[in-house]
Amino acid sequence: SSVSGMMLCVIAALLPAVIAGVLYYGKNAALILLTTVGSAFLLELIGSLIIRRKQSVHDLSAVVTGLILGMLLPPDLALWKAALGSFIAIILVKQMFGGIGRNFANPAAVAWIAMRLIFAKDMTTWRVPDSGAITRVTPLVSGGTGYWDLLLGNYASYIGTGCAAALLLGMIFLCFSGIISPDRKSV
Repeated sequence: SSVSGMMLCVIAALLPAVIAGVLYYGKNAALILLTTVGSAFLLELIGSLIIRRKQSVHDLSAVVTGLILGMLLPPDLALWKAALGSFIAIILVKQMFGGIGRNFANPAAVAWIAMRLIFAKDMTTWRVPDSGAITRVTPLVSGGTGYWDLLLGNYASYIGTGCAAALLLGMIFLCFSGIISPDRKSV
């Protein structure tokens, strides 16, 4: 029931999609995820010290924000751009508006939108798993991707969004853990 306990459950639920993304896209995807998680954690620590707010890194919400942001990035994005995304999420969205539960929107989502505007070309260029081919077309636009490929993530996408089966596995875990349920008022 604690915030850190819920965040641990969310991290566990995201792991299948993270693993699939790293398996599909390799070392650079892992480095992007490490960059977003590590920089989000450090920025949360530094931000709380600078504004003299009670330290909140122990609740793991910054780790979840960094993980979600990393999963929403293309596998070949420059690491400094990934770190900038963490800065936007943690400092400009989360810390500036009072921390967990007080921000106007999901910090990772706002960071993704800002990055999509700032780095439009980089944020819309993906690599097809196992082929090395670069594309700017999603499977919905191209129409040539089959249902199995969509389910298993065998198409160009962001690091953690391609494998629907891994995301569904995480959702099932959250349902059975009680983090998401029809009778729960909030997370």
